[in-house]
Amino acid sequence: MLLLTLPAVRSCSSYSRSRNHLSRWGVIILATWSSVASASGQDAADEATFARQLPAEAKQHVYLFFLNGIDPLEFAQLSTLRDYCRELGFAKSWYGQFYHRWYFQRLIEDLWQRDEQARFVVVGFSAGAIAARDLANALKRENIPIDLLVYIGGATLTNSPRNRPENVRRLIHIRANDWVFRGWAIEGADNVKCEDVWHFGTPTHAETRRRLAEALAEVAGRVPVPQPKSTVWPATPSETVGTHPANQPHDVPHTHPTSLGLAPLPPLRNIAVSPVPTAADPASWDFLRATRQLRPVPAADYSGLPYQPLPRK
Repeated sequence: MLLLTLPAVRSCSSYSRSRNHLSRWGVIILATWSSVASASGQDAADEATFARQLPAEAKQHVYLFFLNGIDPLEFAQLSTLRDYCRELGFAKSWYGQFYHRWYFQRLIEDLWQRDEQARFVVVGFSAGAIAARDLANALKRENIPIDLLVYIGGATLTNSPRNRPENVRRLIHIRANDWVFRGWAIEGADNVKCEDVWHFGTPTHAETRRRLAEALAEVAGRVPVPQPKSTVWPATPSETVGTHPANQPHDVPHTHPTSLGLAPLPPLRNIAVSPVPTAADPASWDFLRATRQLRPVPAADYSGLPYQPLPRK
């Protein structure tokens, strides 16, 4: 009876040791995965912070167009990616299905005529990626450039010239680790493969948001934005109180009023003139006051001119 129970006890102890080893490896893998996920999340947060800090005047010239695939139930949640771009400050964005490609084409053509600094971004998911490709090729025939074209889950897009239009400035191709919707890499594009999601998880992936935030910041950074001047002129030593020409009496003879039988004019008063603010204090700069504070002008000298009084009426 004792001999029969010993193997059983030994087998149970070996099973417990193997289970402990598996649990230790599980903890190590989980810790490594969490560190990688937190690092990618931190990178996405850094790219989003940089995109939010760009001037709003530049973002107003960036137009985004999202084309969804055959996903009527919004299982992939492409609309949340549009909302994420709006949170970054890119408010001029449109969302539609893959059959809205012709409507987006007419809208882009109209915006191209109205806005000289227009920048266009087209994002397509699944079948919407094919529609985005066709939209870019149609705009190529109209000589309208696309600053950013993003394929998300474009499994049927191969490495062909048709899938990389010449009017596209930058192309991003995001794929999933899926046996069915795997797709092919495209030459000249930023090929990104999300290893931990399948086809419908690519639009909401952290790497997708990070790449899109970084690319949008690059597009908005190319929009010229005028910078206001801090001051009109730098301060000069003569532009101080007490040395300004307005504070000095003008050497003008006052003999002509008395010749007409009038009382002499009173002497000129010292007018206090505020100094011109320097570049170290840009907050005190005032446009109306700065336009009146011109550079020093020498006083007029009338001593050499003959005086001719006006005739009385």
